[in-house]
Amino acid sequence: MYKARYPIIICLLLFLGMITTVIISCDQTPAKSGNTSTPTSGEVTIGVDATLQPLAQEELSSFQASYPSAKIKILYAPESELFVDFLNNKTSAILAARPMTSKEEEFLRQSKSAATKTRIGFDAIALIINKSNLDTELTVAQQQDLFTGKITDWSIWNKSHSGKIQVVFDHQGSSTLRQIMDSFKVSPPLPSTFSALKSNEDVIAFVEKNPNAIGIIGVNWISNQHDAKVNHFMDQVKVMSLYPSVAQAEAVRSYKPYQAYIAQKSYPLIRRISYINREARTGLATGFAAFLAGPIGQTILLKAGLIPANAPVRLVEFKTSTPKTK
Repeated sequence: MYKARYPIIICLLLFLGMITTVIISCDQTPAKSGNTSTPTSGEVTIGVDATLQPLAQEELSSFQASYPSAKIKILYAPESELFVDFLNNKTSAILAARPMTSKEEEFLRQSKSAATKTRIGFDAIALIINKSNLDTELTVAQQQDLFTGKITDWSIWNKSHSGKIQVVFDHQGSSTLRQIMDSFKVSPPLPSTFSALKSNEDVIAFVEKNPNAIGIIGVNWISNQHDAKVNHFMDQVKVMSLYPSVAQAEAVRSYKPYQAYIAQKSYPLIRRISYINREARTGLATGFAAFLAGPIGQTILLKAGLIPANAPVRLVEFKTSTPKTK
Protein backbone atom coordinates (compact mmCIF):
# COMPACT_ATOMS: atom_id res chain seq x y z
CA MET A 1 0.00 0.00 0.00
CA TYR A 2 1.18 3.51 -0.71
CA LYS A 3 2.35 5.49 2.30
CA ALA A 4 2.33 9.27 2.03
CA ARG A 5 5.81 10.82 2.09
CA TYR A 6 4.54 13.95 3.76
CA PRO A 7 1.60 14.46 6.07
CA ILE A 8 -1.08 16.68 4.61
CA ILE A 9 -3.52 18.61 6.76
CA ILE A 10 -6.50 20.60 5.66
CA CYS A 11 -7.36 24.10 6.87
CA LEU A 12 -10.71 25.85 6.57
CA LEU A 13 -11.03 29.58 5.98
CA LEU A 14 -14.59 30.75 6.47
CA PHE A 15 -15.22 33.91 4.47
CA LEU A 16 -18.99 33.60 4.15
CA GLY A 17 -21.22 36.61 3.62
CA MET A 18 -24.14 37.68 5.72
CA ILE A 19 -26.71 35.67 3.75
CA THR A 20 -26.91 32.91 6.37
CA THR A 21 -27.51 35.40 9.19
CA VAL A 22 -30.15 37.25 7.22
CA ILE A 23 -32.08 34.11 6.27
CA ILE A 24 -32.11 32.72 9.80
CA SER A 25 -32.78 35.97 11.63
CA CYS A 26 -35.56 37.25 9.34
CA ASP A 27 -39.12 35.99 9.16
CA GLN A 28 -39.21 34.76 12.76
CA THR A 29 -42.96 35.27 13.18
CA PRO A 30 -45.51 32.63 12.18
CA ALA A 31 -47.29 33.16 8.89
CA LYS A 32 -50.94 34.12 9.03
CA SER A 33 -51.80 31.40 6.54
CA GLY A 34 -51.63 28.82 9.33
CA ASN A 35 -48.13 27.61 8.55
CA THR A 36 -46.31 28.24 11.83
CA SER A 37 -42.90 27.23 10.50
CA THR A 38 -40.16 29.88 10.59
CA PRO A 39 -36.45 29.44 9.79
CA THR A 40 -35.79 28.49 13.43
CA SER A 41 -39.07 27.07 14.74
CA GLY A 42 -41.97 24.84 13.86
CA GLU A 43 -42.02 21.36 12.40
CA VAL A 44 -40.81 19.93 9.11
CA THR A 45 -39.98 16.55 7.59
CA ILE A 46 -36.73 16.22 5.66
CA GLY A 47 -35.44 13.25 3.72
CA VAL A 48 -31.79 12.23 3.95
CA ASP A 49 -29.82 9.77 1.84
CA ALA A 50 -29.09 6.88 4.22
CA THR A 51 -25.42 6.89 3.20
CA LEU A 52 -25.18 10.43 4.68
CA GLN A 53 -26.77 9.55 8.02
CA PRO A 54 -23.78 10.23 10.35
CA LEU A 55 -23.27 13.71 8.90
CA ALA A 56 -26.99 14.53 9.01
CA GLN A 57 -27.31 13.43 12.62
CA GLU A 58 -24.46 15.67 13.73
CA GLU A 59 -25.76 18.68 11.79
CA LEU A 60 -29.28 18.20 13.11
CA SER A 61 -28.12 17.82 16.71
CA SER A 62 -26.21 21.11 16.53
CA PHE A 63 -29.09 22.96 14.82
CA GLN A 64 -31.70 21.85 17.33
CA ALA A 65 -29.38 22.65 20.26
CA SER A 66 -29.23 26.22 18.96
CA TYR A 67 -32.93 26.41 18.08
CA PRO A 68 -34.92 24.23 20.54
CA SER A 69 -38.22 25.35 19.01
CA ALA A 70 -37.27 23.64 15.74
CA LYS A 71 -38.60 20.11 15.36
CA ILE A 72 -37.07 18.44 12.31
CA LYS A 73 -38.12 14.89 11.54
CA ILE A 74 -35.64 13.07 9.32
CA LEU A 75 -36.59 10.17 7.10
CA TYR A 76 -33.47 8.18 6.14
CA ALA A 77 -33.94 6.38 2.85
CA PRO A 78 -32.02 4.92 -0.08
CA GLU A 79 -31.62 7.32 -2.96
CA SER A 80 -34.28 5.61 -5.08
CA GLU A 81 -36.93 6.27 -2.41
CA LEU A 82 -35.55 9.63 -1.34
CA PHE A 83 -36.43 11.45 -4.57
CA VAL A 84 -39.80 9.70 -4.96
CA ASP A 85 -40.87 10.89 -1.51
CA PHE A 86 -39.64 14.40 -2.30
CA LEU A 87 -41.47 14.64 -5.61
CA ASN A 88 -44.65 13.28 -3.98
CA ASN A 89 -44.42 16.03 -1.34
CA LYS A 90 -43.84 13.64 1.56
CA THR A 91 -40.76 15.64 2.51
CA SER A 92 -40.14 19.38 2.27
CA ALA A 93 -36.46 19.00 1.49
CA ILE A 94 -33.80 16.35 0.97
CA LEU A 95 -30.08 15.97 1.62
CA ALA A 96 -28.85 14.03 -1.40
CA ALA A 97 -25.68 12.72 -3.04
CA ARG A 98 -26.74 13.72 -6.56
CA PRO A 99 -28.54 16.61 -8.25
CA MET A 100 -32.04 16.34 -9.64
CA THR A 101 -32.45 14.85 -13.11
CA SER A 102 -34.11 16.72 -15.96
CA LYS A 103 -37.18 14.49 -15.60
CA GLU A 104 -37.45 15.32 -11.91
CA GLU A 105 -37.12 19.01 -12.65
CA GLU A 106 -39.86 18.74 -15.25
CA PHE A 107 -42.11 16.88 -12.78
CA LEU A 108 -41.85 19.80 -10.36
CA ARG A 109 -42.60 22.31 -13.12
CA GLN A 110 -45.67 20.34 -14.14
CA SER A 111 -46.85 20.37 -10.52
CA LYS A 112 -46.32 24.15 -10.42
CA SER A 113 -43.58 23.79 -7.86
CA ALA A 114 -39.91 24.73 -7.77
CA ALA A 115 -36.85 23.57 -5.87
CA THR A 116 -33.99 25.57 -4.39
CA LYS A 117 -30.63 23.81 -4.50
CA THR A 118 -27.90 24.51 -1.95
CA ARG A 119 -24.40 23.12 -2.28
CA ILE A 120 -23.32 21.63 1.03
CA GLY A 121 -20.05 19.80 0.41
CA PHE A 122 -18.26 16.79 -0.98
CA ASP A 123 -17.75 13.28 0.33
CA ALA A 124 -16.75 10.05 -1.38
CA ILE A 125 -17.51 6.37 -1.71
CA ALA A 126 -15.19 4.15 0.32
CA LEU A 127 -14.37 0.51 -0.34
CA ILE A 128 -13.70 -1.44 2.85
CA ILE A 129 -12.16 -4.90 3.33
CA ASN A 130 -11.55 -7.37 6.14
CA LYS A 131 -8.63 -6.71 8.49
CA SER A 132 -6.91 -9.94 7.33
CA ASN A 133 -7.04 -8.98 3.64
CA LEU A 134 -3.63 -7.92 2.28
CA ASP A 135 -5.03 -6.81 -1.10
CA THR A 136 -5.39 -3.19 -0.08
CA GLU A 137 -5.36 -1.28 -3.39
CA LEU A 138 -7.02 -1.51 -6.78
CA THR A 139 -5.80 -0.27 -10.13
CA VAL A 140 -8.24 1.28 -12.59
CA ALA A 141 -8.39 -2.00 -14.55
CA GLN A 142 -9.03 -4.00 -11.37
CA GLN A 143 -11.84 -1.65 -10.36
CA GLN A 144 -13.44 -2.09 -13.78
CA ASP A 145 -13.11 -5.89 -13.64
CA LEU A 146 -14.45 -6.01 -10.09
CA PHE A 147 -17.56 -3.92 -10.67
CA THR A 148 -18.47 -5.49 -14.00
CA GLY A 149 -18.16 -8.99 -12.57
CA LYS A 150 -15.27 -10.03 -14.80
CA ILE A 151 -13.24 -11.00 -11.74
CA THR A 152 -15.00 -13.21 -9.20
CA ASP A 153 -12.16 -14.74 -7.18
CA TRP A 154 -9.35 -13.11 -5.21
CA SER A 155 -6.82 -15.61 -6.57
CA ILE A 156 -6.89 -13.84 -9.96
CA TRP A 157 -5.10 -10.91 -8.33
CA ASN A 158 -3.21 -12.71 -5.58
CA LYS A 159 -2.32 -16.41 -5.68
CA SER A 160 -2.00 -16.52 -1.91
CA HIS A 161 -5.58 -15.28 -1.43
CA SER A 162 -8.35 -17.47 -2.79
CA GLY A 163 -12.12 -17.35 -2.37
CA LYS A 164 -15.14 -15.84 -4.09
CA ILE A 165 -15.24 -12.05 -3.96
CA GLN A 166 -18.34 -10.78 -2.15
CA VAL A 167 -19.25 -7.16 -2.94
CA VAL A 168 -21.81 -5.89 -0.43
CA PHE A 169 -23.73 -2.61 -0.23
CA ASP A 170 -26.61 -1.25 1.81
CA HIS A 171 -29.59 -1.31 -0.58
CA GLN A 172 -30.55 -2.00 -4.19
CA GLY A 173 -31.54 1.66 -4.52
CA SER A 174 -28.46 3.02 -2.76
CA SER A 175 -26.70 6.14 -4.04
CA THR A 176 -23.32 4.43 -3.60
CA LEU A 177 -24.34 1.53 -5.85
CA ARG A 178 -25.84 3.91 -8.41
CA GLN A 179 -22.58 5.88 -8.64
CA ILE A 180 -20.52 2.70 -8.99
CA MET A 181 -22.79 1.54 -11.82
CA ASP A 182 -22.61 4.94 -13.53
CA SER A 183 -18.85 5.29 -13.11
CA PHE A 184 -18.02 1.85 -14.47
CA LYS A 185 -20.94 1.54 -16.92
CA VAL A 186 -22.44 -1.47 -15.17
CA SER A 187 -25.79 -2.50 -16.66
CA PRO A 188 -28.43 -4.53 -14.80
CA PRO A 189 -28.54 -7.26 -13.73
CA LEU A 190 -25.79 -6.88 -11.17
CA PRO A 191 -22.88 -9.35 -11.21
CA SER A 192 -23.33 -12.52 -9.15
CA THR A 193 -20.69 -11.27 -6.73
CA PHE A 194 -22.93 -8.35 -5.59
CA SER A 195 -25.30 -8.55 -2.62
CA ALA A 196 -27.57 -5.99 -0.97
CA LEU A 197 -27.82 -5.82 2.80
CA LYS A 198 -30.03 -3.51 4.89
CA SER A 199 -27.79 -0.70 6.13
CA ASN A 200 -24.28 0.73 6.12
CA GLU A 201 -23.77 -0.71 9.61
CA ASP A 202 -24.64 -4.15 8.20
CA VAL A 203 -22.05 -3.67 5.46
CA ILE A 204 -19.33 -2.87 7.98
CA ALA A 205 -20.32 -5.83 10.19
CA PHE A 206 -20.39 -8.21 7.21
CA VAL A 207 -16.94 -7.14 6.02
CA GLU A 208 -15.56 -7.53 9.54
CA LYS A 209 -16.64 -11.19 9.59
CA ASN A 210 -15.89 -12.17 5.97
CA PRO A 211 -12.27 -12.15 4.70
CA ASN A 212 -13.41 -12.23 1.05
CA ALA A 213 -15.81 -9.29 1.24
CA ILE A 214 -15.56 -5.77 -0.17
CA GLY A 215 -18.02 -3.26 1.24
CA ILE A 216 -19.31 -0.12 -0.50
CA ILE A 217 -20.21 2.71 1.91
CA GLY A 218 -20.37 6.49 2.12
CA VAL A 219 -17.08 7.72 3.50
CA ASN A 220 -18.78 9.83 6.20
CA TRP A 221 -19.44 6.55 8.04
CA ILE A 222 -15.72 6.23 8.71
CA SER A 223 -14.22 9.71 8.23
CA ASN A 224 -14.97 11.50 11.51
CA GLN A 225 -11.99 10.79 13.76
CA HIS A 226 -13.69 12.65 16.63
CA ASP A 227 -16.57 10.16 16.73
CA ALA A 228 -16.22 7.11 18.99
CA LYS A 229 -18.56 5.05 16.80
CA VAL A 230 -16.49 5.84 13.71
CA ASN A 231 -13.30 4.86 15.51
CA HIS A 232 -14.95 1.59 16.48
CA PHE A 233 -15.85 0.94 12.84
CA MET A 234 -12.27 1.67 11.77
CA ASP A 235 -11.00 -0.90 14.28
CA GLN A 236 -13.10 -3.49 12.47
CA VAL A 237 -12.12 -2.97 8.81
CA LYS A 238 -9.52 -1.59 6.39
CA VAL A 239 -10.11 1.09 3.76
CA MET A 240 -8.91 0.33 0.23
CA SER A 241 -6.67 2.63 -1.78
CA LEU A 242 -7.74 3.34 -5.38
CA TYR A 243 -5.92 4.52 -8.47
CA PRO A 244 -7.67 7.43 -10.19
CA SER A 245 -8.70 7.43 -13.83
CA VAL A 246 -5.91 6.81 -16.33
CA ALA A 247 -7.01 10.05 -18.00
CA GLN A 248 -5.38 11.91 -15.12
CA ALA A 249 -1.74 12.62 -15.79
CA GLU A 250 -0.82 12.13 -12.15
CA ALA A 251 -2.39 8.64 -11.96
CA VAL A 252 0.85 7.00 -10.89
CA ARG A 253 -0.22 6.00 -7.38
CA SER A 254 -3.30 5.10 -5.41
CA TYR A 255 -5.23 7.18 -2.90
CA LYS A 256 -7.48 6.55 0.06
CA PRO A 257 -10.61 8.68 0.59
CA TYR A 258 -8.84 11.01 2.98
CA GLN A 259 -10.04 14.58 3.28
CA ALA A 260 -7.05 16.11 1.48
CA TYR A 261 -7.35 13.73 -1.46
CA ILE A 262 -11.07 14.43 -1.79
CA ALA A 263 -10.27 18.16 -1.84
CA GLN A 264 -7.57 17.64 -4.47
CA LYS A 265 -9.90 15.31 -6.45
CA SER A 266 -7.12 12.73 -6.46
CA TYR A 267 -9.43 10.06 -5.07
CA PRO A 268 -11.72 8.87 -7.88
CA LEU A 269 -15.13 8.18 -6.28
CA ILE A 270 -16.12 11.68 -5.09
CA ARG A 271 -19.73 12.85 -4.61
CA ARG A 272 -21.32 16.29 -4.24
CA ILE A 273 -23.75 16.69 -1.35
CA SER A 274 -26.74 18.90 -2.12
CA TYR A 275 -29.70 20.14 -0.12
CA ILE A 276 -32.82 20.44 -2.27
CA ASN A 277 -35.74 22.41 -0.84
CA ARG A 278 -39.24 22.90 -2.24
CA GLU A 279 -40.65 25.16 0.48
CA ALA A 280 -42.91 27.83 -1.00
CA ARG A 281 -41.99 30.31 1.72
CA THR A 282 -39.11 30.87 4.11
CA GLY A 283 -39.77 28.23 6.74
CA LEU A 284 -37.83 25.71 8.81
CA ALA A 285 -36.53 23.72 5.82
CA THR A 286 -35.03 26.94 4.47
CA GLY A 287 -33.54 27.79 7.84
CA PHE A 288 -31.84 24.40 8.02
CA ALA A 289 -30.43 24.97 4.52
CA ALA A 290 -28.90 28.25 5.69
CA PHE A 291 -27.43 26.49 8.72
CA LEU A 292 -25.88 23.70 6.63
CA ALA A 293 -24.33 26.19 4.22
CA GLY A 294 -23.29 28.60 6.95
CA PRO A 295 -20.18 28.75 9.15
CA ILE A 296 -21.32 26.28 11.83
CA GLY A 297 -22.74 23.72 9.41
CA GLN A 298 -19.67 23.91 7.18
CA THR A 299 -17.33 23.54 10.17
CA ILE A 300 -19.23 20.45 11.31
CA LEU A 301 -18.82 19.01 7.82
CA LEU A 302 -15.09 19.75 7.88
CA LYS A 303 -14.64 18.13 11.30
CA ALA A 304 -16.49 15.09 9.96
CA GLY A 305 -13.63 14.57 7.49
CA LEU A 306 -15.49 15.93 4.45
CA ILE A 307 -15.04 18.99 2.21
CA PRO A 308 -17.24 22.09 2.66
CA ALA A 309 -18.70 23.60 -0.50
CA ASN A 310 -19.16 27.19 0.65
CA ALA A 311 -15.85 28.06 2.22
CA PRO A 312 -12.33 28.20 0.77
CA VAL A 313 -10.15 25.25 1.72
CA ARG A 314 -6.38 25.46 1.95
CA LEU A 315 -4.14 22.40 1.90
CA VAL A 316 -0.95 22.63 3.89
CA GLU A 317 1.86 20.15 3.30
CA PHE A 318 4.55 19.71 5.91
CA LYS A 319 7.83 18.27 4.70
CA THR A 320 10.12 16.54 7.11
CA SER A 321 13.84 16.81 6.61
CA THR A 322 16.67 14.65 7.83
CA PRO A 323 18.99 16.51 10.23
CA LYS A 324 22.34 17.30 8.70
CA THR A 325 25.30 15.47 10.14
CA LYS A 326 28.36 17.43 11.11
